[in-house]
Amino acid sequence: MWLTIALLSAIFFGIVHVMDSYCVDHVLEKPFIGMITSAIASSVVFLAIPFTLPILVPIQMPSIKIIVFCLSAGALIQINQALYFKALSYSEAGTVAGYWNMVPAFLPIVSFFYFGEVLEDSNYIGLYLIVMASVGLCLLDNKTKGSFVAFLLILFGTSLQITALLLMKIIFDEIQYFVGFILITTGMILMGLSPLMLQNFRRVFVSNLTKLAPAMHLFIIVEIVNLLAYGFLEKAIHIGGNPSLVAAIDATTSGFTFIFSIFFFFVSKKFGDIRSQENLGLKFINVGVMVMGVLMVS
Repeated sequence: MWLTIALLSAIFFGIVHVMDSYCVDHVLEKPFIGMITSAIASSVVFLAIPFTLPILVPIQMPSIKIIVFCLSAGALIQINQALYFKALSYSEAGTVAGYWNMVPAFLPIVSFFYFGEVLEDSNYIGLYLIVMASVGLCLLDNKTKGSFVAFLLILFGTSLQITALLLMKIIFDEIQYFVGFILITTGMILMGLSPLMLQNFRRVFVSNLTKLAPAMHLFIIVEIVNLLAYGFLEKAIHIGGNPSLVAAIDATTSGFTFIFSIFFFFVSKKFGDIRSQENLGLKFINVGVMVMGVLMVS
């Protein structure tokens, strides 16, 4: 069951990568604006949940420690959003999605030291294949100006994502899934709105409101899909209990991103990225290697 849910997360993340790439290229002037619009859109979508959920599910209040962990996990995810938007300004969506596959490569090492988790030999071989495929994607993208900068941004984001996933394991071992989801999303919203506390950031955001307002419906749609993606990711960790394996399955996001990028480009000529068609055969070979790695860790 957790495997299917993790794959659904990867599918939705693939759609988000393509739509966000369009927003970065055509709507957002600065990467931090993506954080703010994401937080505002999340607030609109998320506003009714805390009031309607207690009617559907009995709520048990977690400890202060778990609340702090939830808010911290959400904040780290939102910081990753800013790094991710910045990376999209340097490289195309499919390649940026591929860089995130460093998460399942390093997560088992960190999990071993923190939780004493040991995977099977086939799992480690699969993770090795994922790393090699991620490096391959980086090399294929070396003709794109600033691609190495995108790689470094996601490399830093990888450490934040690993921390967030480990926090999720602790969180969902102790509290209900829906409570954890609400609190983590709250952390994402609070961190996303935090740049507005600084005058320089607030001035830039306000100056872009005229351009942002017509696209707000798009931000809301993307954020609904994004929340679904994170919701499925958190549910997979809640059910499966092993962040390393869930992150490995989520590595298929790059494959879905390439597919959606090509599909949307041919269908709409608006979304998707023509750069995704460069070295297409070699990119899909790398994606195929990732899929082999994912099968070995699943």
